[in-house]
Amino acid sequence: MIGMACLVFMNLPQGPRFLVESMVVDQSFRRNGVGTAILRALASEAAKRGGSHLSLTCNARRVAAKQFYEAIGFVAADTAILRRGVADW
Repeated sequence: MIGMACLVFMNLPQGPRFLVESMVVDQSFRRNGVGTAILRALASEAAKRGGSHLSLTCNARRVAAKQFYEAIGFVAADTAILRRGVADW
């Protein structure tokens, strides 16, 4: 595998939302346009389905990944991700 990502579609009352999940490119293929090509294909699919934006999350420790996303036009959103375990409900 050279690279992959999942495009998650959510049909919300305020309109379609598209979330990029599990984006990964094999280290030996990075900086060769693979990641950009994957995201461009996902953006094209989202647009075909009525989407206007792609969203993704990036762990703060993944500095190079965050720099890549910013370099191709992703910007930080004014939202926070909150997480809670489900086993102890």
